Amino acid sequence: MNANVCIVGGGAAGLMAAISSAQSGTKMIVVDSNSNPGRKLLKTGGGRCNITHSHSVDEFLNACRPYSRFLRHCIYEFSPEAVCDFFRDKDIDLITEANGSVFPVTNRASDVLRVLVDTARRGDVEFVQNCTIDTIEKKDDIFSLRSKSKEITCERVIIATGGKSLSLTGSRGDGYKFASFFGHTINTPRACLVGLIASDNWLQGKLGGVSLRDVEISLKLSNKKHSLRGPMVFTSNGIGGPVVLNVSREIVDELISGDVELSIDILPDFNENLLRQEIINRINSNPKRELASIFTDLLPRSLAIIICQMATQKRNLIANQLDKSSRTKLISLLKKLPITIIKTRGIEEATVTRGGVSIEEIDSKTMQSKIVDSLFFAGEVIDVDGPCGGYNLQIAFSTGMLAGRSATKRN
Repeated sequence: MNANVCIVGGGAAGLMAAISSAQSGTKMIVVDSNSNPGRKLLKTGGGRCNITHSHSVDEFLNACRPYSRFLRHCIYEFSPEAVCDFFRDKDIDLITEANGSVFPVTNRASDVLRVLVDTARRGDVEFVQNCTIDTIEKKDDIFSLRSKSKEITCERVIIATGGKSLSLTGSRGDGYKFASFFGHTINTPRACLVGLIASDNWLQGKLGGVSLRDVEISLKLSNKKHSLRGPMVFTSNGIGGPVVLNVSREIVDELISGDVELSIDILPDFNENLLRQEIINRINSNPKRELASIFTDLLPRSLAIIICQMATQKRNLIANQLDKSSRTKLISLLKKLPITIIKTRGIEEATVTRGGVSIEEIDSKTMQSKIVDSLFFAGEVIDVDGPCGGYNLQIAFSTGMLAGRSATKRN
Protein backbone atom coordinates (compact mmCIF):
# COMPACT_ATOMS: atom_id res chain seq x y z
CA MET A 1 0.00 0.00 0.00
CA ASN A 2 1.17 3.51 -0.78
CA ALA A 3 0.18 6.89 0.60
CA ASN A 4 1.42 10.43 0.96
CA VAL A 5 0.77 10.42 4.71
CA CYS A 6 0.25 7.50 7.07
CA ILE A 7 -1.22 8.07 10.52
CA VAL A 8 -0.51 5.36 13.06
CA GLY A 9 -3.37 5.38 15.55
CA GLY A 10 -7.07 5.97 15.03
CA GLY A 11 -7.92 7.78 18.26
CA ALA A 12 -8.92 11.41 18.78
CA ALA A 13 -5.56 12.82 17.67
CA GLY A 14 -5.19 10.51 14.68
CA LEU A 15 -8.72 11.13 13.45
CA MET A 16 -8.35 14.90 13.71
CA ALA A 17 -5.02 14.70 11.89
CA ALA A 18 -6.77 12.83 9.11
CA ILE A 19 -9.63 15.33 8.98
CA SER A 20 -7.24 18.25 8.69
CA SER A 21 -6.05 16.94 5.35
CA ALA A 22 -9.52 16.27 3.96
CA GLN A 23 -10.00 17.27 0.31
CA SER A 24 -6.41 18.48 0.08
CA GLY A 25 -5.45 15.97 -2.56
CA THR A 26 -3.24 14.15 -0.07
CA LYS A 27 -3.63 10.39 -0.05
CA MET A 28 -3.89 9.53 3.63
CA ILE A 29 -4.12 6.20 5.44
CA VAL A 30 -5.06 5.71 9.09
CA VAL A 31 -3.75 2.45 10.57
CA ASP A 32 -5.24 1.20 13.81
CA SER A 33 -4.78 -2.02 15.77
CA ASN A 34 -8.46 -2.17 16.78
CA SER A 35 -11.38 -3.39 14.71
CA ASN A 36 -12.88 0.11 14.85
CA PRO A 37 -11.26 3.52 15.40
CA GLY A 38 -11.73 5.62 18.52
CA ARG A 39 -12.10 2.85 21.07
CA LYS A 40 -10.56 4.92 23.87
CA LEU A 41 -12.59 7.97 22.87
CA LEU A 42 -15.76 6.06 23.72
CA LYS A 43 -14.63 5.84 27.34
CA THR A 44 -13.81 9.52 27.84
CA GLY A 45 -15.90 11.51 30.28
CA GLY A 46 -17.49 8.34 31.60
CA GLY A 47 -18.81 7.57 28.12
CA ARG A 48 -20.19 11.12 27.72
CA CYS A 49 -17.07 12.52 25.96
CA ASN A 50 -15.87 15.78 27.51
CA ILE A 51 -14.66 17.27 24.20
CA THR A 52 -13.06 20.44 25.58
CA HIS A 53 -13.18 23.10 28.28
CA SER A 54 -14.84 26.50 27.94
CA HIS A 55 -11.71 28.43 28.97
CA SER A 56 -10.20 31.11 26.81
CA VAL A 57 -6.94 30.07 25.17
CA ASP A 58 -4.81 31.81 27.79
CA GLU A 59 -6.82 30.30 30.66
CA PHE A 60 -6.56 26.88 29.04
CA LEU A 61 -2.80 27.16 28.66
CA ASN A 62 -2.38 28.36 32.24
CA ALA A 63 -4.26 25.27 33.46
CA CYS A 64 -1.93 23.03 31.43
CA ARG A 65 1.30 24.13 33.07
CA PRO A 66 4.15 23.17 32.80
CA TYR A 67 3.40 22.43 29.14
CA SER A 68 1.89 25.81 28.28
CA ARG A 69 4.73 27.04 26.09
CA PHE A 70 4.82 23.90 23.96
CA LEU A 71 1.03 23.85 23.56
CA ARG A 72 0.57 27.55 22.85
CA HIS A 73 0.76 27.42 19.05
CA CYS A 74 -1.46 24.39 18.52
CA ILE A 75 -4.13 25.61 20.97
CA TYR A 76 -4.23 29.01 19.27
CA GLU A 77 -4.42 27.27 15.90
CA PHE A 78 -7.33 25.05 16.98
CA SER A 79 -8.82 26.55 20.13
CA PRO A 80 -11.55 25.28 22.46
CA GLU A 81 -13.96 27.62 20.67
CA ALA A 82 -12.88 26.21 17.30
CA VAL A 83 -13.42 22.66 18.53
CA CYS A 84 -16.94 23.59 19.64
CA ASP A 85 -17.62 25.21 16.25
CA PHE A 86 -16.29 22.11 14.49
CA PHE A 87 -18.82 19.84 16.18
CA ARG A 88 -21.71 22.32 16.02
CA ASP A 89 -21.15 22.65 12.27
CA LYS A 90 -21.73 18.91 12.10
CA ASP A 91 -25.00 19.09 14.03
CA ILE A 92 -23.64 18.07 17.41
CA ASP A 93 -25.31 20.31 19.99
CA LEU A 94 -23.17 21.00 23.03
CA ILE A 95 -23.72 21.82 26.67
CA THR A 96 -21.28 23.57 28.99
CA GLU A 97 -21.50 22.48 32.61
CA ALA A 98 -20.93 24.75 35.62
CA ASN A 99 -17.28 23.71 35.90
CA GLY A 100 -16.59 24.59 32.25
CA SER A 101 -16.60 21.06 30.87
CA VAL A 102 -18.19 20.79 27.41
CA PHE A 103 -20.20 17.71 26.41
CA PRO A 104 -22.50 16.73 23.56
CA VAL A 105 -26.11 17.31 24.61
CA THR A 106 -26.82 13.64 23.97
CA ASN A 107 -24.12 12.63 26.50
CA ARG A 108 -22.95 9.98 24.04
CA ALA A 109 -19.30 9.66 23.10
CA SER A 110 -20.43 7.54 20.17
CA ASP A 111 -21.97 10.64 18.54
CA VAL A 112 -18.63 12.46 18.73
CA LEU A 113 -16.78 9.46 17.29
CA ARG A 114 -19.31 9.08 14.47
CA VAL A 115 -18.74 12.68 13.39
CA LEU A 116 -14.96 12.27 13.41
CA VAL A 117 -14.99 9.03 11.42
CA ASP A 118 -17.62 10.20 8.92
CA THR A 119 -15.80 13.48 8.32
CA ALA A 120 -12.54 11.63 7.71
CA ARG A 121 -14.16 9.18 5.32
CA ARG A 122 -15.77 12.01 3.35
CA GLY A 123 -12.27 13.40 2.94
CA ASP A 124 -11.23 10.16 1.21
CA VAL A 125 -9.16 8.96 4.16
CA GLU A 126 -8.52 5.23 3.98
CA PHE A 127 -8.76 3.19 7.17
CA VAL A 128 -6.76 0.02 7.78
CA GLN A 129 -8.12 -1.74 10.87
CA ASN A 130 -6.93 -4.74 12.89
CA CYS A 131 -3.41 -3.88 11.81
CA THR A 132 -0.64 -3.62 14.40
CA ILE A 133 2.45 -1.92 13.01
CA ASP A 134 5.58 -3.68 14.22
CA THR A 135 8.31 -1.53 12.68
CA ILE A 136 8.73 1.85 11.01
CA GLU A 137 11.87 2.53 9.01
CA LYS A 138 12.98 5.30 6.67
CA LYS A 139 15.18 5.05 3.59
CA ASP A 140 15.73 7.63 0.85
CA ASP A 141 12.94 9.88 2.21
CA ILE A 142 10.41 7.03 2.15
CA PHE A 143 8.96 5.43 5.27
CA SER A 144 8.13 1.74 5.39
CA LEU A 145 5.60 0.60 7.96
CA ARG A 146 5.36 -3.15 8.43
CA SER A 147 2.93 -5.41 10.21
CA LYS A 148 2.76 -9.19 10.09
CA SER A 149 0.64 -9.07 6.95
CA LYS A 150 1.09 -5.64 5.39
CA GLU A 151 3.67 -3.11 4.28
CA ILE A 152 2.73 0.53 3.80
CA THR A 153 5.07 3.02 2.19
CA CYS A 154 4.61 6.76 2.53
CA GLU A 155 6.39 10.09 2.45
CA ARG A 156 5.31 11.29 5.89
CA VAL A 157 4.26 9.59 9.12
CA ILE A 158 2.17 10.89 12.01
CA ILE A 159 2.51 8.83 15.18
CA ALA A 160 -0.72 9.15 17.18
CA THR A 161 -0.72 5.85 19.05
CA GLY A 162 -1.60 7.26 22.48
CA GLY A 163 0.13 6.50 25.76
CA LYS A 164 -0.11 3.46 28.01
CA SER A 165 -3.22 4.39 30.01
CA LEU A 166 -6.41 2.35 29.57
CA SER A 167 -4.35 -0.31 27.80
CA LEU A 168 -7.44 -2.47 27.17
CA THR A 169 -8.48 0.08 24.53
CA GLY A 170 -5.32 -0.65 22.57
CA SER A 171 -2.96 1.95 24.04
CA ARG A 172 0.11 -0.19 24.57
CA GLY A 173 2.83 2.41 24.12
CA ASP A 174 3.85 1.28 20.63
CA GLY A 175 4.55 4.87 19.66
CA TYR A 176 7.36 5.04 22.19
CA LYS A 177 9.07 2.13 20.46
CA PHE A 178 8.86 3.82 17.06
CA ALA A 179 10.03 7.19 18.39
CA SER A 180 12.90 5.59 20.26
CA PHE A 181 14.01 3.77 17.12
CA PHE A 182 14.39 7.15 15.40
CA GLY A 183 16.47 8.51 18.26
CA HIS A 184 13.83 10.29 20.34
CA THR A 185 14.01 10.53 24.11
CA ILE A 186 11.11 8.82 25.90
CA ASN A 187 10.35 10.26 29.32
CA THR A 188 9.22 7.40 31.55
CA PRO A 189 5.45 6.82 31.15
CA ARG A 190 3.53 7.02 34.44
CA ALA A 191 -0.08 7.05 35.52
CA CYS A 192 -1.70 10.49 35.55
CA LEU A 193 -5.27 11.53 36.35
CA VAL A 194 -5.66 8.39 38.40
CA GLY A 195 -6.77 7.24 41.84
CA LEU A 196 -4.33 7.42 44.73
CA ILE A 197 -3.31 4.74 47.24
CA ALA A 198 -2.85 5.69 50.91
CA SER A 199 -1.11 4.04 53.85
CA ASP A 200 -3.50 5.26 56.58
CA ASN A 201 -5.04 2.44 58.62
CA TRP A 202 -8.30 4.29 59.24
CA LEU A 203 -9.45 3.92 55.64
CA GLN A 204 -8.13 0.48 54.70
CA GLY A 205 -11.15 -1.53 53.56
CA LYS A 206 -13.54 0.60 55.62
CA LEU A 207 -14.83 3.32 53.31
CA GLY A 208 -14.72 1.86 49.80
CA GLY A 209 -17.40 3.50 47.64
CA VAL A 210 -18.23 6.29 50.12
CA SER A 211 -18.48 9.52 48.15
CA LEU A 212 -18.38 13.22 49.04
CA ARG A 213 -19.91 15.79 46.70
CA ASP A 214 -17.52 18.61 47.57
CA VAL A 215 -14.18 18.60 49.36
CA GLU A 216 -11.04 20.71 49.23
CA ILE A 217 -7.73 18.87 49.12
CA SER A 218 -4.60 20.78 50.14
CA LEU A 219 -0.94 19.91 49.78
CA LYS A 220 2.41 21.65 49.77
CA LEU A 221 4.87 21.23 46.91
CA SER A 222 8.21 23.05 46.88
CA ASN A 223 6.99 25.14 49.81
CA LYS A 224 3.99 26.32 47.80
CA LYS A 225 0.47 25.46 48.91
CA HIS A 226 -1.93 23.95 46.39
CA SER A 227 -5.67 23.53 46.92
CA LEU A 228 -8.11 21.72 44.64
CA ARG A 229 -11.84 21.39 45.15
CA GLY A 230 -14.49 19.01 43.83
CA PRO A 231 -16.15 15.60 44.26
CA MET A 232 -14.24 12.71 45.84
CA VAL A 233 -14.78 9.03 46.55
CA PHE A 234 -13.02 6.73 48.99
CA THR A 235 -11.70 3.45 47.61
CA SER A 236 -10.72 0.27 49.43
CA ASN A 237 -7.19 1.56 49.95
CA GLY A 238 -7.20 5.25 49.05
CA ILE A 239 -9.11 7.99 47.30
CA GLY A 240 -10.48 8.69 43.83
CA GLY A 241 -12.96 10.90 42.03
CA PRO A 242 -12.58 14.07 39.91
CA VAL A 243 -10.70 16.24 42.41
CA VAL A 244 -8.34 13.38 43.28
CA LEU A 245 -7.51 12.82 39.61
CA ASN A 246 -6.38 16.43 39.40
CA VAL A 247 -4.41 16.04 42.63
CA SER A 248 -2.66 13.05 41.08
CA ARG A 249 -1.50 15.27 38.24
CA GLU A 250 0.19 17.56 40.76
CA ILE A 251 1.97 14.82 42.71
CA VAL A 252 2.79 12.08 40.21
CA ASP A 253 6.36 13.34 39.91
CA GLU A 254 6.70 13.92 43.67
CA LEU A 255 5.77 10.30 44.39
CA ILE A 256 8.92 9.14 42.63
CA SER A 257 10.98 10.31 45.58
CA GLY A 258 8.62 9.49 48.45
CA ASP A 259 5.22 9.75 50.10
CA VAL A 260 3.06 12.86 49.78
CA GLU A 261 1.01 14.28 52.66
CA LEU A 262 -2.44 15.68 51.87
CA SER A 263 -5.20 17.15 53.98
CA ILE A 264 -8.90 16.95 53.13
CA ASP A 265 -11.39 19.63 54.11
CA ILE A 266 -14.56 17.57 54.26
CA LEU A 267 -16.80 20.60 54.89
CA PRO A 268 -15.25 23.42 52.85
CA ASP A 269 -18.31 25.68 53.17
CA PHE A 270 -17.76 25.93 56.96
CA ASN A 271 -14.88 27.87 58.46
CA GLU A 272 -13.65 26.61 61.84
CA ASN A 273 -15.68 29.10 63.89
CA LEU A 274 -18.90 28.30 62.05
CA LEU A 275 -18.22 24.60 62.37
CA ARG A 276 -17.55 24.89 66.10
CA GLN A 277 -20.88 26.66 66.62
CA GLU A 278 -22.65 24.15 64.39
CA ILE A 279 -21.34 21.26 66.50
CA ILE A 280 -22.38 22.99 69.74
CA ASN A 281 -25.87 23.63 68.37
CA ARG A 282 -26.28 20.06 67.21
CA ILE A 283 -25.15 18.68 70.56
CA ASN A 284 -27.53 20.99 72.42
CA SER A 285 -30.40 19.84 70.19
CA ASN A 286 -29.49 16.14 70.41
CA PRO A 287 -27.64 15.64 73.72
CA LYS A 288 -28.50 11.95 74.16
CA ARG A 289 -27.85 10.79 70.63
CA GLU A 290 -24.70 9.04 69.47
CA LEU A 291 -22.21 11.73 68.44
CA ALA A 292 -21.67 10.39 64.92
CA SER A 293 -25.41 10.30 64.22
CA ILE A 294 -25.85 14.06 64.57
CA PHE A 295 -23.66 14.64 61.47
CA THR A 296 -25.34 12.24 59.04
CA ASP A 297 -26.94 15.05 57.02
CA LEU A 298 -23.48 16.58 56.52
CA LEU A 299 -21.43 13.49 55.71
CA PRO A 300 -21.90 9.75 55.24
CA ARG A 301 -22.50 7.84 58.49
CA SER A 302 -19.59 5.43 57.98
CA LEU A 303 -17.20 8.36 57.63
CA ALA A 304 -18.78 10.22 60.56
CA ILE A 305 -18.27 7.18 62.81
CA ILE A 306 -14.59 6.89 61.88
CA ILE A 307 -13.86 10.59 62.35
CA CYS A 308 -15.68 10.74 65.69
CA GLN A 309 -13.72 7.70 66.91
CA MET A 310 -10.45 9.28 65.76
CA ALA A 311 -11.32 12.50 67.64
CA THR A 312 -12.54 10.92 70.90
CA GLN A 313 -10.73 7.55 70.95
CA LYS A 314 -14.09 6.03 71.89
CA ARG A 315 -16.81 4.10 70.09
CA ASN A 316 -20.43 5.27 70.20
CA LEU A 317 -19.74 8.36 72.33
CA ILE A 318 -22.92 10.18 73.37
CA ALA A 319 -23.06 13.74 72.02
CA ASN A 320 -23.16 15.56 75.37
CA GLN A 321 -20.08 13.66 76.53
CA LEU A 322 -17.86 15.42 73.97
CA ASP A 323 -15.30 17.45 75.90
CA LYS A 324 -13.65 20.64 74.63
CA SER A 325 -10.35 18.96 73.73
CA SER A 326 -12.08 16.25 71.69
CA ARG A 327 -14.29 18.86 70.03
CA THR A 328 -11.19 20.76 68.90
CA LYS A 329 -9.73 17.54 67.55
CA LEU A 330 -13.02 16.77 65.77
CA ILE A 331 -13.04 20.17 64.08
CA SER A 332 -9.44 19.69 63.01
CA LEU A 333 -10.22 16.31 61.44
CA LEU A 334 -13.25 17.64 59.60
CA LYS A 335 -11.27 20.57 58.20
CA LYS A 336 -7.84 18.97 57.76
CA LEU A 337 -8.22 15.21 57.59
CA PRO A 338 -4.64 13.99 57.03
CA ILE A 339 -3.87 11.30 54.52
CA THR A 340 -0.54 9.88 53.35
CA ILE A 341 -0.33 8.98 49.66
CA ILE A 342 2.24 6.32 48.84
CA LYS A 343 1.58 5.75 45.13
CA THR A 344 -0.90 6.04 42.30
CA ARG A 345 -3.09 3.25 41.06
CA GLY A 346 -1.80 1.42 37.99
CA ILE A 347 -1.31 3.09 34.63
CA GLU A 348 -3.86 0.73 33.10
CA GLU A 349 -6.50 2.55 35.19
CA ALA A 350 -5.24 6.05 34.45
CA THR A 351 -7.14 8.54 32.31
CA VAL A 352 -3.93 9.79 30.67
CA THR A 353 -0.22 9.08 30.65
CA ARG A 354 2.43 11.40 32.10
CA GLY A 355 5.60 10.96 30.05
CA GLY A 356 6.27 10.00 26.45
CA VAL A 357 8.13 11.62 23.57
CA SER A 358 10.10 14.58 24.87
CA ILE A 359 8.68 17.93 23.78
CA GLU A 360 12.25 19.22 23.52
CA GLU A 361 12.56 17.12 20.36
CA ILE A 362 9.30 18.21 18.68
CA ASP A 363 8.74 21.48 16.82
CA SER A 364 5.72 23.02 18.56
CA LYS A 365 4.85 25.06 15.44
CA THR A 366 4.38 21.93 13.29
CA MET A 367 4.48 18.85 15.57
CA GLN A 368 7.34 17.59 13.38
CA SER A 369 10.28 15.75 14.84
CA LYS A 370 13.42 17.83 15.25
CA ILE A 371 15.42 14.65 14.66
CA VAL A 372 13.76 13.04 11.64
CA ASP A 373 12.31 15.04 8.77
CA SER A 374 8.68 14.23 7.83
CA LEU A 375 8.00 12.40 11.11
CA PHE A 376 5.22 13.99 13.20
CA PHE A 377 3.63 13.33 16.58
CA ALA A 378 0.14 14.00 17.94
CA GLY A 379 -1.83 13.31 21.08
CA GLU A 380 -0.96 11.39 24.19
CA VAL A 381 2.21 9.84 22.79
CA ILE A 382 3.78 13.27 23.44
CA ASP A 383 4.88 14.12 26.98
CA VAL A 384 2.09 16.62 27.67
CA ASP A 385 -1.03 16.37 29.80
CA GLY A 386 -3.75 18.56 31.28
CA PRO A 387 -6.26 18.41 34.14
CA CYS A 388 -9.64 16.69 34.07
CA GLY A 389 -12.39 18.57 32.32
CA GLY A 390 -11.84 18.24 28.57
CA TYR A 391 -8.26 19.48 28.50
CA ASN A 392 -6.68 16.26 27.27
CA LEU A 393 -9.12 15.71 24.41
CA GLN A 394 -8.58 19.33 23.39
CA ILE A 395 -4.81 18.69 23.39
CA ALA A 396 -5.38 15.60 21.24
CA PHE A 397 -7.55 17.51 18.78
CA SER A 398 -5.19 20.51 18.59
CA THR A 399 -1.95 18.53 18.20
CA GLY A 400 -3.67 16.23 15.70
CA MET A 401 -5.02 19.11 13.65
CA LEU A 402 -1.63 20.84 13.58
CA ALA A 403 0.27 17.64 12.72
CA GLY A 404 -2.14 16.88 9.89
CA ARG A 405 -1.99 20.38 8.46
CA SER A 406 1.79 20.45 8.69
CA ALA A 407 2.18 17.08 6.99
CA THR A 408 -0.25 18.09 4.24
CA LYS A 409 1.58 21.38 3.55
CA ARG A 410 4.63 19.36 2.61
CA ASN A 411 2.73 17.79 -0.27
